[in-house]
Amino acid sequence: MTEILNFNIDRLENYLKAYHLKSFSLSRFYEIFERERLEWGVRKKVTFLDFLEELLKSRVFYKEVFVDQAGAEKTLLTHGKQNQFTMLSPLAKNGYFAYRSAMELNRLCTGGSKISYLKTEHPRDRGILKAGNELTQDAITAAFESLPRVNKNVLEWRKGEVMLANGKKTDRLGVLRVENEIDSYCYTDLERTLIDIVVRPFYAGGTEQVLKAFKKAKQQLNIEKLNDYLQKLGFIYPYHQCVGYYLEKAGYAKKEYALFNKNKVFDFYLTHAMEYPDYIEKWKLYVPY
Repeated sequence: MTEILNFNIDRLENYLKAYHLKSFSLSRFYEIFERERLEWGVRKKVTFLDFLEELLKSRVFYKEVFVDQAGAEKTLLTHGKQNQFTMLSPLAKNGYFAYRSAMELNRLCTGGSKISYLKTEHPRDRGILKAGNELTQDAITAAFESLPRVNKNVLEWRKGEVMLANGKKTDRLGVLRVENEIDSYCYTDLERTLIDIVVRPFYAGGTEQVLKAFKKAKQQLNIEKLNDYLQKLGFIYPYHQCVGYYLEKAGYAKKEYALFNKNKVFDFYLTHAMEYPDYIEKWKLYVPY
């Protein structure tokens, strides 16, 4: 390779090892190439495409192609054989792994899911109740007796799908970062992940998987942090009733789930579109039969 292109591969490798990203879109790596080519010793007559072709042939880079629902392709270049989370991260600027993907990273479930969940946040606050538009029981019932709105921004690739979810502005509450010479990605911590899958159980594999996650988290879950996150997230709907129900069902102590056994104004729902649900009076909650 160095004979063909006559550049300093050690400088390239050192640059890539130190760079905060380990996976790149074509446009991002093109910008880096134009900025660093002289430092790497790449001759002027060598085009970006020629350079990239040699990197792929020599396995300095690996290429993955993603296709959206309109058939448009997006290519990622990965330096070396990185883990899947590092490789997928550039698909969403400032994104972090959530839902089932975060469950896996927090060891709340085993791997093997064909869908990865990469989430970004709205730049402004949304979903705040306005005066004269207060929450009502009729509105809750109508929303949860219907099927949930499922994100359709999905990319397909050779290992499955990547859902590019978009959520409310939280200032990245509970988001952790992994960054070293090999990996670079972000994901929600244990407490934030549990809240997210309570709110969107259909992105976790269903309510049974959410309950299993609460059971798995039992020895490491910080109940005060969980409650603090829930307060800071400021949901319109009374998800604290769901959290308390899961904690009790998973065998947590009464003093732990008692934090959530309050302010129960409305009947609520553990998930959407349940047929013949049971009603749990203690939590004012409809749950799957």
